[in-house]
Amino acid sequence: MNKDSLGTAHKLLPLRLLVPMALMTGVATGAGAWLLKWLCHLLHGLIFDLLHPDTFNWSLLLWPPAGILLTFLAGKYLFRQQVSDACARLSAHLRNDRLPLSPNIIWETLCGCTLTIGLGASAGTESPIAYSGAAMGNSLGRIFGVNARSMRVLVACGAGAGIGAIFKSPIGGLFFVLEILRLELSTNAVTAAGVASLTGALTAYVLSGCTPDIHYSAPFPPDPHTYAAVILLGILTGLYARWYDFCSDKAIAMLSGMRHAACKPVVSGAILGLAVLIMPGLYGDGYTLMSHLLDGRGSFIASYSAWAGTHSMYALLAIAAGMLLVKGSLVALANNGGGVAGDFSPTLFAGCIGGWLFAIVCNSLTGTTLPPASFACIGMGAAMAAILRAPLMAIFITVEATMAYSMLLPVSVAALAAFATAKISRLKQHSETDG
Repeated sequence: MNKDSLGTAHKLLPLRLLVPMALMTGVATGAGAWLLKWLCHLLHGLIFDLLHPDTFNWSLLLWPPAGILLTFLAGKYLFRQQVSDACARLSAHLRNDRLPLSPNIIWETLCGCTLTIGLGASAGTESPIAYSGAAMGNSLGRIFGVNARSMRVLVACGAGAGIGAIFKSPIGGLFFVLEILRLELSTNAVTAAGVASLTGALTAYVLSGCTPDIHYSAPFPPDPHTYAAVILLGILTGLYARWYDFCSDKAIAMLSGMRHAACKPVVSGAILGLAVLIMPGLYGDGYTLMSHLLDGRGSFIASYSAWAGTHSMYALLAIAAGMLLVKGSLVALANNGGGVAGDFSPTLFAGCIGGWLFAIVCNSLTGTTLPPASFACIGMGAAMAAILRAPLMAIFITVEATMAYSMLLPVSVAALAAFATAKISRLKQHSETDG
C-alpha cells in the first residue's frame, strides 16, 4: 500500500481501502460505547443499591455535584483539551477543517462522561462517544496517511459509529452523519459511514449480551382516532421544543455570565443535585425510568422520592410535568457547567415523559383509551426530531433502540408533525425578531 496514494491525492479513497478502515473504526468505537455504558450503569447500580425506592433519599443531593466537580477538576488538571459540549466541537472541527483530532480525546471523553453521567447529571452519553469515535477514526487515518477528504469521512464514520453503538441503532447512526454532521453525499462516503455505524452497533449489541437498553413490545391500536392523537402529540411536542430550547439558552446564558470558571460547576452541580433529589427519575441518562414507562409501570416516576409509594395519579402527573419543565435547563447545565455529557438521549427522555403524560391526560379528560406506553414510545421520536431538527435520525433511533419496528409508522407521523411545528415556530420567531 503506497503512502502517496493515500496521503497526496485529493480524491476520496476507493471502497476497497475505505471500507476496511470503516470496519476497524466501527469495531473500536462499538467497544468504547459498550465500555462507557457499562461503567455508567456500574456507578448507577452501586449508588442505587444504597438507596431505598420507597423512601426519600437525601444522599441523591450529593452525587450529581460530585460528578460535575470531579469532571471539572479532571478537565483542568488532567485532560489536555476541552471535551465538554462534544457534538458542537465535533461539528466545528468538520466545518472548519480543524483536523487532526488529538488521540487523547478517546479516553478523556470516556472518563469525563463516566463521572458526569454515572454520578447522576441529567444528560446522555452519546455526544462524548461520538467525539471519541471521531478521534478513533482520525487516529486510524493518520496511521494510514490518508488525504484530507478521506480523513473527514473517517472522522464522520467514527462519530456515526458512536451514535449507532450507543443507541444500538445502525440506521440512526448513519442519519446522524448525514443530518447533523452533513457528510458529503458521495457513494463511497455514505457506504463507509453505513458500514462503520452498522459495525459499531453490532459490536456494542454483541458485547452487551444481544439485549436492548430499552425495550417496547406492546401492540399499537391502528385506528383513525388514535392517529389523530398521534398527530396532536406531534404538534404539542413541536411547541414544547421551543420551551426546551428557551430553558437551555437561559441556562447557558446564566453560566456565561459568571466571572470565575470555578463557579460554573458549583452552581450547576447544586442545581442538578436539587433536581435529582426532588425528582430522582432525572438521575443519569434516564433509561431506567424510560424502560418502566414503556413497560406500563408509570408509578415508578415517584420511586426514591418524597412521593414514593403514592397511588395518586395527580402526584405522578405533577412529577412528570416537573421533569418536562426542567429537563432542558439541566442538560445545558451538565454540558456547559463542567460536565462531559450528551444532549441526544435527553430528548428521548423528554419525549417519553411527554407522550406518557399526554396519553394519561387525554384518557382522563376525554374518556379515550390511548395506551400510555405506546405514546411514550411515539413521544421519544417526536421530541428528538423537534429539538435536534433531525427527523430521520430520530425516527430510526427510536424504533431501533426500543426494537419497536412495528411502531415505525406512528413514530414517523409524530416525528414529522413535531419537526414541522418546531420549524414553523422557529421561523415565526426569527421573523418577529427581524421585524
